[in-house]
Amino acid sequence: MAVFYNDTFDEGSDTGLASHTPNIGGAYSHNANSASSGGTVTAGSGKVVMPSGSVNIFNNAATPGAADYTASGTLRWEGADGRMDCILRASGSNGYYFYANFPGTFTIFRDSTFAVTVATGTHTATNGYTDYAFSISVSGTTIAFALDGTTISGTDSTWSSAGLVAIGGREMSYSSASANDTTAGDTTAPTLTSATGTG
Repeated sequence: MAVFYNDTFDEGSDTGLASHTPNIGGAYSHNANSASSGGTVTAGSGKVVMPSGSVNIFNNAATPGAADYTASGTLRWEGADGRMDCILRASGSNGYYFYANFPGTFTIFRDSTFAVTVATGTHTATNGYTDYAFSISVSGTTIAFALDGTTISGTDSTWSSAGLVAIGGREMSYSSASANDTTAGDTTAPTLTSATGTG
C-alpha cells in the first residue's frame, strides 16, 4: 500500500484550507458541489475547522495510484448542526459521498445530487466535542464507511476511476486525515551487487 495523502493540519497562524499544504499530497481546491469555500486550519491546534452554515468541501490534488483506496482520520462535531462530508473517486462534483450528521446518521451517496443512496446506518452513542475515528473505502464495487466501530457498506459500479479525495462538512473539524491506495510494493527483494569495503 502507498500513502498518497496525509494531513495533520499544522500551521503557525490561522490559514484557509485552500492556502494550507498537507504533509503528503497536493493543493486543496474548492469542490464544485460545495456551497462556500470556508475552512480554517487554526494556529497551533492541529485541526481544520469547518464553519457553521453552508457545507464546505475541498478536493486534494493528490492522485491515488489505484482506483481502490481507503481514507481515514479523526473528526469532531463542533455543534448541533455538525455534518461531515467526504468524497472518494471525486470527479468534478461527482463521486461517492460519505455523509455523517450529528448525532450519528450515516449515509453513502452516489453522485452529487444525493438522489441515489448506496447505504445508510446510525450510531446513536456519538457526542459533540468528542474525537471519533473514521474510515471510508472503495474496493471494486464495494463502498464502506466506519465511524467509531459502526460500519455500513453497499455496492455500486458507477464510478470506477480513481478520481480524488475530498474532505469537508459544516460545524465540525478534522484533526487528521490520510489516504492510502492498493498500489503493490516490490515483490522481489533488491539484491546487493559489487559491494566493497575496508576492514
